[in-house]
Amino acid sequence: MRFEEVLTLISGSFLFLWAQVSWIKVDAKGNLKLLTVDQVTYSTDSMYSLQFLPPNNFQLKLIKLTTGTSGEYHCQISSHPPKLLRYNLNVVGELEALFSLRTPT
Repeated sequence: MRFEEVLTLISGSFLFLWAQVSWIKVDAKGNLKLLTVDQVTYSTDSMYSLQFLPPNNFQLKLIKLTTGTSGEYHCQISSHPPKLLRYNLNVVGELEALFSLRTPT
């Protein structure tokens, strides 16, 4: 099962993504960066943290988003059959966001 969500957020905001088991970031070159497994955070970047919600939801929290935070985030869920949740995050600057959200008059 695959699930994909495209998100656009304003620079400086924060975000919670929900999932179970492990979170991975895919960089622009396609390299994988392991962020979390279960309740253990492997990234040394303080912008990433994990929140556990019983019985088995693992939320990836990203704070102080920058345009460099943009990219693909994958959640691999151990189940039968295995599941992959994929989020494509696009962080934009405040002015860009304001212009894109305005409707023409």
